[in-house]
Amino acid sequence: MSDFFFVIKIKKRNKIGILFLFMLLFLWTLIAFNTASADFDYYSAMFARIRSGITYYAVEGGFYYLCKFAVMLNMDYSFFLKIYSAIGLLLISSTIIKYTKKPWLVLLFYFCYPFILDVAQIRHFMAVAIFTFSVRYLEEFNKKNLIKYCMFVLLASTQHVLAFSFFFFLLTYVKDNKKNVKISIAFMIVLFIVQRNLLDTWIYRSIVSARDAEINYSHGISTRMFLQYALFYSILLGFCIYLNMINNSQSDLLFKISMLSAVFIPLLLIDFQFTRFFRSSIIVIYMYIANGISTMEKYNNRFSYGLLFSIFMIIIFFSLFGPSSGYFETLTKPIFTGTV
Repeated sequence: MSDFFFVIKIKKRNKIGILFLFMLLFLWTLIAFNTASADFDYYSAMFARIRSGITYYAVEGGFYYLCKFAVMLNMDYSFFLKIYSAIGLLLISSTIIKYTKKPWLVLLFYFCYPFILDVAQIRHFMAVAIFTFSVRYLEEFNKKNLIKYCMFVLLASTQHVLAFSFFFFLLTYVKDNKKNVKISIAFMIVLFIVQRNLLDTWIYRSIVSARDAEINYSHGISTRMFLQYALFYSILLGFCIYLNMINNSQSDLLFKISMLSAVFIPLLLIDFQFTRFFRSSIIVIYMYIANGISTMEKYNNRFSYGLLFSIFMIIIFFSLFGPSSGYFETLTKPIFTGTV
């Protein structure tokens, strides 16, 4: 956590620190002080049930007992959310600062997608935050790092069951980048072929069982929506490959995770909620892209690529969360109008 506090000690001339701190506070405000996000009433009601002594297991056990402990301390959901979201953002920020030269840029990309979703899906948000923090233990293979990474993944799984997928990133211990790309492509092809059979697996049943009947989920995905998301994710990965080709001095770890994340794209065909698999590693992808842009030798290139990619992400934001999107009335508008 020392890296994070280093950024707090900013000087006037440190524009990166100022921008980062501003973005961090902006994101925290939207999560912590929002009372109208899609799942706020759901979790508030869960707190009320726990306070009344009703056993409630429609969420992962770790999250349930964390809420139960908060109730024992006489917290309401609003106060719990402030602490919970602050911890998540600190975990994410610590890693962003550790691996990137322009951490504020990563938070900007993250805000464009998928932050709006994470405001409502706080369990998934925390699982991703824990994973993002744990990637440091994938840098070098040794027994100590392996144990630490596995422990963090298990901890993340107590917040959201999809966190078990993070074990796949143990393949980053393979040193050869080309092998990682080949492994990812091979797994992706296999999943495209067998993805329908995954409906009978325990992890899919666990995800479905964790969905409360009070929440209206849309199962499946249209061909148009699948192509839209698959294209978006593929562009991100394609840009990572391009940056790796023109500048191979970047972190191999971030590139490996970015490439391995491609394996989750076929899972979109099973259920729209499975966008969460790819989203789990998207902060790492943004870190790699931000680094690739900031380490370009020529200022004109850094400015041009940074501007173009930022415009691309802003377009994605308005496409997915803007007034004409399906998320606007249920997610975007309540988040920006319900923050107090």
